[in-house]
Amino acid sequence: MLLREDGDATICIAQTSHAWISGQLARRWRDLEPYEPLVLAATQHDIGWAEWDRDPELDPETGLPRSFMAMPIASRIAIWGPAAQRLSTQSLHAALVVSLHGTWLHRDAAGAEEFRAEQRALQERWMAELGVDPQTAERQRALLLLWDVLSLALCLRWDPYEHDGHTLTRLENETFALDPWPFAGDEPLELQCEGRRAGSGELVPLRFRVERR
Repeated sequence: MLLREDGDATICIAQTSHAWISGQLARRWRDLEPYEPLVLAATQHDIGWAEWDRDPELDPETGLPRSFMAMPIASRIAIWGPAAQRLSTQSLHAALVVSLHGTWLHRDAAGAEEFRAEQRALQERWMAELGVDPQTAERQRALLLLWDVLSLALCLRWDPYEHDGHTLTRLENETFALDPWPFAGDEPLELQCEGRRAGSGELVPLRFRVERR
């Protein structure tokens, strides 16, 4: 769960809704190959969180759902453990990239050793089955991470935000500039996701615009 401050209130954004923005970014990416599996990986990279976000654990100090940044490692592994396997029923290539993303996110986490070993065994088998070499898989993993963190920066108003040579700067309200411009065409991106207001559960549509600097 992402927790976005909204005046005196908090908007709760499900991980899968934030991932929807990652997919929208991927859809406009220039020279993306293989296109469909990578767009699917971006859109579904948080598939493991879907059930948790429907009934999230509350933070006893705030009464709000726990932020994804404050989750105990055991809870995170329970969420991430089956995620790639679930996605493999849609696209094995997308599942491979999501598995690589998950192990990178938990690369140094104490308590995630078994998870990393299990995922690496899957990755080796899937790369062999797909004919994907490790260098290509690593480039695709890095792309997914970039889409993931740019989406987080938009949702949580991290300003300015820089990752892998890309700088996102907020211009005003929900309009941002991204430099360098990695998208096909010069037209601004119009992105959307949804959240719910903490307490009332009111649906909150969220819309963002990303322009070329």
